[in-house]
Amino acid sequence: MTNQTNIDQHKKILGVLYIVFGSLNLVGLLLISLIISTVVPFHVHDFDAILAIRIVKYIVITFTVVITAPAIVAGIGLMYNKDWALTLAFVIGIIGLLGFPVWTFIGIYSIVIFILAQNKQKPRQASDLISGQ
Repeated sequence: MTNQTNIDQHKKILGVLYIVFGSLNLVGLLLISLIISTVVPFHVHDFDAILAIRIVKYIVITFTVVITAPAIVAGIGLMYNKDWALTLAFVIGIIGLLGFPVWTFIGIYSIVIFILAQNKQKPRQASDLISGQ
């Protein structure tokens, strides 16, 4: 098995991870949003508090969708071996380092695969590394 085939397999694994955990994030967001929307109006009777909770809920929804939708797109792109998908996965992986423990693992894995793929595309000589080119 060649190194390029090995990297392609890692890209597909990374793609599956992004699709699965991105989808799980969206499902979890949907469930939490549903719970907040149904429980809060019965227990909180202050209109200002309900308004504040709704604002926070929409901010969290927006942030989660902005992060997880590109993760799912990157996962699909990695499954189809698209060139742009690895760069997107790298960016999402760096952002994902903040999400301990699962997204941290996926972020580290993304960075490692990105670096390995870049090194396989452009082999460097020792003189290039020393001169900083």
